[in-house]
Amino acid sequence: MKLAEFGSGTGLFSLAAAQRVGRDGKVYAIDVQKVTLDSLRSRARLEGIFNLEALWVDLERMGALEIADNSLDAVLVPNMLFQSQKKDAILREALRIAKPGGQVMVIDWYPDKAIYGNEMGWPVDQAAMRGIAEKSGLTWVRDVQTGSTYHYGLLFRK
Repeated sequence: MKLAEFGSGTGLFSLAAAQRVGRDGKVYAIDVQKVTLDSLRSRARLEGIFNLEALWVDLERMGALEIADNSLDAVLVPNMLFQSQKKDAILREALRIAKPGGQVMVIDWYPDKAIYGNEMGWPVDQAAMRGIAEKSGLTWVRDVQTGSTYHYGLLFRK
C-alpha cells in the first residue's frame, strides 16, 4: 500500500501508517515546514522506519508535488485544510495522486469548536467541506467518527 499524509507536521499519522503498511509499502509525509520534516526524518530513522519519505511541498501550488498521477491507494488530509483558503487546490492534488478507487480522508476542525476560532485560519463546517471536496472531483463515501468532539471526518473516493 502507498499513501500520503498532507500536512504531516511531526508525523503522528505518517509514522503509524509507515509501520502499518510494512516494508513493501510507502508513506509520503508532506508538509510546508522544513523544521518539522527534519524532525520527522530523524524520528523515523531512530525508530527504524525506512519506508517513509518526507517531502517539502506547498500543496496550494498545483503540480508542486512530485508524485505520479493515479499512484497512491490513500491520501490522508488530517487537520490542515483549516489553514488554507485554497482547500479546493489541495483536494484536487489529493485527487490527482490517488488511484482510481483510492480513498481520501479529510479530518478537520468544527468551526465553532476550533480552539482559537477564526483566528486559527479558515475552518469550514462538515457540509461546506464536503461540497468543496465534491466540486474538486471527489466522491463522498461516508462521515467518519474521529473520536474527538473538536474534529469531523469525511471519507471520499476517487
